[in-house]
Amino acid sequence: MTVIYKVPKNRTAFENHYYTLHVPLAKLLPGLWRYETSKGNILSPTGNIETFFIEHLHFNSLDAIQKAFSTEIGKRYVAERKILVPGNEDVQMYLYDTVDL
Repeated sequence: MTVIYKVPKNRTAFENHYYTLHVPLAKLLPGLWRYETSKGNILSPTGNIETFFIEHLHFNSLDAIQKAFSTEIGKRYVAERKILVPGNEDVQMYLYDTVDL
C-alpha cells in the first residue's frame, strides 16, 4: 500500500499529528509487517512538486490489506486519516499486490 500526501498548508501541524496519532494507529493494523515513510525532500524528475510525504505499508497481499481495513483498527485508521488530511484531493492511495522479479 502506498500513500502520497500533497504539501499541507501547515507542515508542522501535519507532522505533529502524523507522528503522534497516525503512525501509532497504523502500527496496530492487523497483518502489517513493515511501515516506511519518506525522509527529507522528495525529488521528482517528472516535475511533480506537490508531493510532501510518502508512506508504504507492507502486507502479505491485497487481501490482507482489505482484511486489515475491515477491522475496528482499520476503520479507526481511515477515520483518523480524514482528520489528518480531510480532502481526498490532498492524498493518493494505492492498494496492490506485488511480485518479486
